[in-house]
Amino acid sequence: MGLSSTDKRAVVDEKGTDRMIHSLESCNYLKVDKNNYLLFECAKPTEKIISIQQQYLKGDRENGEESEFWNLYNVRLHDITLRELLLFNSLYVCKTLSEIINIVNDQPNPSVFYKSCLELDGAPMVSILSFDSRSMSFLLDDQFAEYFSYQYPLFYRNKIQKGQQADKKYFYRSAIDSALRSNQVRAVSIIMDYIVKYQNNFVSSFLFQKNFPTLMEKGIEVKNLLESHVFNYTFDLDEWPSTHTNPDEHRRPFN
Repeated sequence: MGLSSTDKRAVVDEKGTDRMIHSLESCNYLKVDKNNYLLFECAKPTEKIISIQQQYLKGDRENGEESEFWNLYNVRLHDITLRELLLFNSLYVCKTLSEIINIVNDQPNPSVFYKSCLELDGAPMVSILSFDSRSMSFLLDDQFAEYFSYQYPLFYRNKIQKGQQADKKYFYRSAIDSALRSNQVRAVSIIMDYIVKYQNNFVSSFLFQKNFPTLMEKGIEVKNLLESHVFNYTFDLDEWPSTHTNPDEHRRPFN
């Protein structure tokens, strides 16, 4: 079904069940750079994966160059159950943060909070709950490491509805930005610790492109982050000089 520039459309299938069709363009916000490509792998009904890729040329001009695609990160979309939908709905109708914490802590299996689903515009609930430090402390604890995956990160830019649904307006913000706006310094620290452990690659650096000065102003510890692979990248390129007469290390911006 062609949706053109329409973000999503409600339809009814042959069994009379309400469905929501999302356009491919509605996932463009997942790109780290506007020149990235999105690869949709939906051949298996139970496994839908969106891969954000960067194109590059491999080879040389003399022997010929060919295009290759480098996976930056992946998002696995899950089909959400009725029970999980009711759980999410109960979080939205809570009147206090304590009620949210009680619901989160009472779940026998927290895996639902790590699932990315189209019902939440591709975001996992753990990212949406970043405005609360206690939720982050519980959900990002190492006791749940079996649910954490290097291949499928939990934190990336989220798509958030602005105003009424009929307005079809959105803004885009990461979990770190949401925690900073709520002045949840502890939540930011917990998320950063998670990123250093489980999203430890340079692609995660785009989460800090605009908020790094704010992290410094609030006195948030960034030592482990700066020493991780998020801000340190080893070039594997034959033309890149491996030795130099000056062995000193310098931190310089790279674009």
